[in-house]
Amino acid sequence: MDVPAAAWLLLLAAAELAAALRGLAAWPLALAAGALLGPAAGSAAAAAGAVGGAAAAFGRARRLGPARVARRVGAGRLSALEREVARSGWRAVLLARLHPFLPAHRLGLAFGATRVGWRAYLAGSALGCLLPCTALAVSGSALPGLAAGRPSPSAWVGSALLALWLLVPAARKAAAGRSGFLIDETDRSSLSER
Repeated sequence: MDVPAAAWLLLLAAAELAAALRGLAAWPLALAAGALLGPAAGSAAAAAGAVGGAAAAFGRARRLGPARVARRVGAGRLSALEREVARSGWRAVLLARLHPFLPAHRLGLAFGATRVGWRAYLAGSALGCLLPCTALAVSGSALPGLAAGRPSPSAWVGSALLALWLLVPAARKAAAGRSGFLIDETDRSSLSER
């Protein structure tokens, strides 16, 4: 990797971290990472920023304490999340991170108010961000070709990965045979409020 590409990688990872700290959506940055760095390096930059932002939100919640976090995300949702963490541990974090419609910053805050440990949280976050970051970066890598009227195979691969990512909530609901803590429509709408 030449110096400019390394600089872009660091800049995009830092921008994604900053967006996460402000509670802003970072998906446009993951698309930009793919467009500027290509699918592999773009995925790495997006994932680094996503995990960094997840860790920052988690640490912030640990400093705030469960009572203050419960006021922001709702005591009922926090209780449901705590039960899921007690039942599933890091897998609860993984499934939450895979959910395309839940704001990452609010998830980090909510998990920071539960009993999940740092290691389990970071492992679940890192694994859970792989599909979304890869889907967005691969899709972003296809944008320059699409803009020039030259679609590439990465456009198809990116589209397939995005479709897979968007199907995660339905697959989880079908596998569980119920509306889990990550699927409930009322939770989704209230978590999405900024």
